[in-house]
Amino acid sequence: NGGCSADAIEVWCDMDHEGATCIKAQKSAEKLRRYRSESDDSWFGDYGFKLDYNMSIPQWNFLRLLSSEARQRFTYRCENSVGWEDSNQGNYDKAVLHLAANDEIMTYGNAYITLIKDTCKNGKGKGEVVLDIETSEVNLLPVIDYRSLDFTRSKHQKHGFDLGMVCFRG
Repeated sequence: NGGCSADAIEVWCDMDHEGATCIKAQKSAEKLRRYRSESDDSWFGDYGFKLDYNMSIPQWNFLRLLSSEARQRFTYRCENSVGWEDSNQGNYDKAVLHLAANDEIMTYGNAYITLIKDTCKNGKGKGEVVLDIETSEVNLLPVIDYRSLDFTRSKHQKHGFDLGMVCFRG
């Protein structure tokens, strides 16, 4: 835009990954809490929270146009809920869902999601599921919402998250 500072954004240059341009969400974490909703199929955003990166659509489009890869880490914090693999049933039916920037749903089985850690497998106690999303489909990132599939109105279940910076590189 000719260098106008009116729409300037703060970025971090990750020189360890060939100069990736990284953007942090305005709110990148939420502590473990019990969330109430009218239905069990609520997305995190339905509770009044928004994963916002303070960038306009043209800024995202330009960054994606200049990039060939994007990556982001997402950590699901759990208490008495399964977040990825359900070791009691031996399946991934309760794997957390992520809403991509292009409105696609990302979850278990997507080739670009790598499991780093899963201590929520048995659905008891506190733990976390750490996922790396790395893709050449740069229009998928950033993550704009998530949904827990093992979350009911039980008093004993809580969840939260940590959202890593979304990084784009050449």
